[in-house]
Amino acid sequence: MNLSRRDLRRKASVITWKFWVWLAAVLVLSAVALAVWLVRQAGSDHATEEREAVRRAMREAGLTEAEWAFLHVWDNRVWVVLGTDGEGVRWMVWETPEGYVREREADLVSEAELRSIILNEDPERKILRIVPGWFQGEPVWEVRYRTGPDGERQAIDFYSARDGTKRKTYDLPGL
Repeated sequence: MNLSRRDLRRKASVITWKFWVWLAAVLVLSAVALAVWLVRQAGSDHATEEREAVRRAMREAGLTEAEWAFLHVWDNRVWVVLGTDGEGVRWMVWETPEGYVREREADLVSEAELRSIILNEDPERKILRIVPGWFQGEPVWEVRYRTGPDGERQAIDFYSARDGTKRKTYDLPGL
């Protein structure tokens, strides 16, 4: 069988299986790079604000080292920073809109002590989280928990960080 002139001049197809593999690899790598960038971008504002809160706490409260920082949002946005000073004393610093409150960690009710107080009050509570915060002008521990016969009721309690007394309870209906 003889090929026509047109068939002889026909070039091989540029789009081969190697092209599709290469294109798929480029698209997958681009999607992964975009996902990584989006995740980093989403947390960058919070991370920047956290670093700045730690710097302010170190400058204003005399800390030389910071262990962690936590943003508590209730009535106001308040950063809580735990760190040590030059003598190795651990301090908790609350950065409120009105200023800074600095308390020795040893003078405060610890998270473990508070957990014990709460479970002595009601052993049926299932504590979901305990975080430091600011409530009604004083440092507190915010405790979120489940309780009730089937563990359906959720609530938030605020306990004074200074003496462990309960300040207020908020029921969270429907959660």
